[in-house]
Amino acid sequence: MASDWMPAQHPHRKNFKKREEAAAEMATLEIKAIQASSGLRSIATALTEGQTREAEAIFQRLSGGGTTTHPVFF
Repeated sequence: MASDWMPAQHPHRKNFKKREEAAAEMATLEIKAIQASSGLRSIATALTEGQTREAEAIFQRLSGGGTTTHPVFF
């Protein structure tokens, strides 16, 4: 039986039947911790990577005011 321990602010202990399962859970928790500290998060989307970057750029331009319901480019 393998176990996983997530140190730092949120102790997390869970038993796993296989070491691979424990490693996968640890990787997931580490990603969540990085995302939480950086303000990033993963989302499922039908957009390509290029479209996602373009959408992020548009939201950056809107951060100075305006809303996402108004066209950004004409």
